[in-house]
Amino acid sequence: MKITAFNLTVKQATARDIRDHLLKCDNSFVPPLSSRVDLADYSLKLAKKAVTFEAFAGGELIGLVAAYFTKENQNEAYITNVSVISSYEGTGLPNKLMDLCMEYAKEQKFASIVLEVSVSNRRAIRFYEKLGFKAEPENNGQYSMRYLISE
Repeated sequence: MKITAFNLTVKQATARDIRDHLLKCDNSFVPPLSSRVDLADYSLKLAKKAVTFEAFAGGELIGLVAAYFTKENQNEAYITNVSVISSYEGTGLPNKLMDLCMEYAKEQKFASIVLEVSVSNRRAIRFYEKLGFKAEPENNGQYSMRYLISE
């Protein structure tokens, strides 16, 4: 496997970068992301309202973690997207992006980070568990998973 160098950034991706990335990653979501959201609208929302933790290689967005850190709910951040293009799976890139997000949440004094994952996405569930996320009871085919941030 050829691994190209990548640059980690925060809040640099445009809505177009995000849309192009999500189109490439669509089928790696369980179920596919496009079956749940309009990718163009979702990309615009992420670019405007989320804090995005990004990896670029050769000008291409290859990895993305997007989370909402809102003042209304200072205690809990919400990760809405974790995606890496397939050629970068197994490189540790998802871990690096999640580490950036978790460190940001700690710096901003959030108590926890929450995300949702399909109960049928065993690979993603194992990944989040290795990072320290704990699954809460299933609800409508989804697990809500929580990471408690230590002081």
